[in-house]
Amino acid sequence: MLSPEIVPPDSGIAKSNFPSFSDFKINISPDQPITAVAAEVAAYVNYVCPVKGAQAEMEKIAPELATSEYIFPTEKTASRLNVFRSLTPDEETKWSEAFQQAQGN
Repeated sequence: MLSPEIVPPDSGIAKSNFPSFSDFKINISPDQPITAVAAEVAAYVNYVCPVKGAQAEMEKIAPELATSEYIFPTEKTASRLNVFRSLTPDEETKWSEAFQQAQGN
């Protein structure tokens, strides 16, 4: 989910939005721990954070979010989460084409 590489999107995301993300990523100090970066991203997106240790970092930047089960689910909540399978390359192509057509492209 978190990666040190910055790669512009090929499709699916408006390329005009990429510079704002890369600016955020590039402005992170190289000595900043990944847990701190994960906490910043989780605070922004308010989505389940997979990085162990990020909850402690969240306490420092947004204590009210550090207890959110939407970001840091308890064992009980986590037991109800589902991971969906990845699409095959053929399925990815099929769905990408269908969405492009639905958007009028």
